[in-house]
Amino acid sequence: DTLLEPAYSIRNKCLFLVFLVLLLCIILARCTARSISDPLRSLVGSMERFGRNEFQERCTVDGRDELTVVSAGFNQMAEDTERMVDEIVTANLRQKTLELSKATAELNALQMQIRPHFLYNTLESITWMIEGERNDEAVFMISQLARLFRISLSKGRTVISVKDELQHAQSYMNIQKVRYKNTFSVEFDVDPSLYSCCTVKLILQPLLENAINYGVSSMDDCGEILVTGRREEGMIVLAVEDNGLGMSAEEAALVLTDSNRVHKKGSGVGLVNVNNRIKILFGKEYAVALKSREI
Repeated sequence: DTLLEPAYSIRNKCLFLVFLVLLLCIILARCTARSISDPLRSLVGSMERFGRNEFQERCTVDGRDELTVVSAGFNQMAEDTERMVDEIVTANLRQKTLELSKATAELNALQMQIRPHFLYNTLESITWMIEGERNDEAVFMISQLARLFRISLSKGRTVISVKDELQHAQSYMNIQKVRYKNTFSVEFDVDPSLYSCCTVKLILQPLLENAINYGVSSMDDCGEILVTGRREEGMIVLAVEDNGLGMSAEEAALVLTDSNRVHKKGSGVGLVNVNNRIKILFGKEYAVALKSREI
């Protein structure tokens, strides 16, 4: 023991020195790893957020190593992408605004086209009722006309509730039934849960006008028009059906696509306008679908 005591002392000092060196190596390796991994994690996180369409995302990596160069390149790419997205959104918004303005102008033109002769015919019918001392019917017609124009105006709003749209359609059909001397019947079967939902204003009137002019106006007391509203696969489907004479497949294909052709009956631009306004306001996946066959 006496002879080996110096050797034990040297061994212990060596072991302590080795332990100290290992500890310093671990600390140095950890610091070095963190100096690489932390910026890398930050860069990867920024890229993931950028991939979730957060185009304003930027990554800040200080230093002069390769990660700093990659980070600077990523930030430049993000800035360019954000600028291009903003330009595309602005261009699309401008185009959508122009399309909406055009659709609104068409709607206004359609309303101005409908109102004079529609109002003239309605007032003429009211006059006949008053002259025939059918005062209750005249009062009913006036109330329906007032409600129809109140909803048509809607304080300038383009989107209204389904309930208001149905009330407008009911008033319109009540007036038309008198005009056509009750030669057809109208039934509304709409799920009440849809009343509080929103829709584009004045989309049912042109469909009903089409059903009258192309469907039941030439039928003798056997015309039937059905208005339905249901939820189907997460969407609201409003439908107008009639048991009229129908139209050919060629005519049906043109109704929603060609707004320049001359229509035999009705206001012509009505269904095209409805289709365009729905697409502009709610998206291209929503539209008017037309199914018909000649009898």
